[in-house]
Amino acid sequence: MTIEPIIAGGKRSARRGRPVAIEDREQYAAAAARARQLSDYPEGTAEAMELAALVKAILSWERSNADALH
Repeated sequence: MTIEPIIAGGKRSARRGRPVAIEDREQYAAAAARARQLSDYPEGTAEAMELAALVKAILSWERSNADALH
């Protein structure tokens, strides 16, 4: 799965630090994989902004779906 289905409004939304919506476990896994890919980019880059948006979405999904992770 690519990251595009995860991000509301398309890939550009997360790259601009806009909210990301994760709707299911498959999207959660894709978002986590993408976050790992972005983890070494320096602050202030588009990739770092995308990572920040993904981390917020991942944490939000984890809070709402704690049972689904076990």
